[in-house]
Amino acid sequence: VERFERVCTTAVQANPSLLDPQKVERRSLFGALVRAAQDGLLPDGREGAIVPFKGKAQWMPMVAGIMVKVRRSGEVASWDAFPVYEKDEFDYLLGDRPQIHHRPFLDGEPGQVVGAYSVVTFKDGTVSKDYLPRWRIEKARNQNPIGKNSLMWTTFYEEGAVKTVIRHHAKLLPQSTDIEAMFERDDMMPPAPAALAPANDVPAPLNRLDALEQHISDE
Repeated sequence: VERFERVCTTAVQANPSLLDPQKVERRSLFGALVRAAQDGLLPDGREGAIVPFKGKAQWMPMVAGIMVKVRRSGEVASWDAFPVYEKDEFDYLLGDRPQIHHRPFLDGEPGQVVGAYSVVTFKDGTVSKDYLPRWRIEKARNQNPIGKNSLMWTTFYEEGAVKTVIRHHAKLLPQSTDIEAMFERDDMMPPAPAALAPANDVPAPLNRLDALEQHISDE
């Protein structure tokens, strides 16, 4: 509890607009912090972030937070997820011995994203794999009419692809039944601005996906 309080205080101090009654409704800030606590995640800019949007504070769990929740099952040793580009050397085999072979193309632009995959290794040594080709990623994207044209999809498509396969795979992993509520909140966020404008009062994100989710500005 003490650590959660410290992180929340730091998050609010790093983004003073959350305390500006002209920009953010105070009740919504309390509600966002409660949802973070219910998810068991920290609003530290890595597991999740509290961001002002349309006059209210929004709790936004991030991919790192989703992975944290699955790892807490006590059965997961590692979890990796990557996009696949059209110039990559990639092969995905099913059957009694599913395999993923991926050699990224490193000699220039790799082309467009053609899929994304997720690999989870459990502590007993067994491995769970999931792969989504582009047509399935697009199908999932189009199911969310609010966010399908967000900055994540229009500018950093590979990040959206990875997030989609992580979401799909998470449903198959231990202790992941409460993760869907976090994704639903994420789906309800309207499209982001046309350009990613860094905010001076927000801590530097750890990666581009965190940047996209963290720097949603007021309408």
